Amino acid sequence: MVNINWPEFAFELFWEAYPLKVKKRLARLALDRVRRDGKVEFDAILTAVKKFSDLIRIQPQFCPHPATWINDERWDDELPQLPAESDTAWRSRKAYEETMARRRMQ
Repeated sequence: MVNINWPEFAFELFWEAYPLKVKKRLARLALDRVRRDGKVEFDAILTAVKKFSDLIRIQPQFCPHPATWINDERWDDELPQLPAESDTAWRSRKAYEETMARRRMQ
């Protein structure tokens, strides 16, 4: 077992960084289980969730619930590199994504 220092507000930091805000209680329980196991540093989880959040913005419909992400130890996943996009291309993609999100909500 690794001796790990987790911040007092680890869950709040995770929740703020995770892109999908659903089933908060289950996510809190899952993260607490990982903390008690003592096998991974919180910084590794937070770094991975931030990278995942950047990647999933391209296809948000494939974002797992936060408890699933934690239970599947997704911080160990090898994520593909984001394609390099110009600022203009990124703004166009963002506008498209926002339009599609509004249409799904109608």
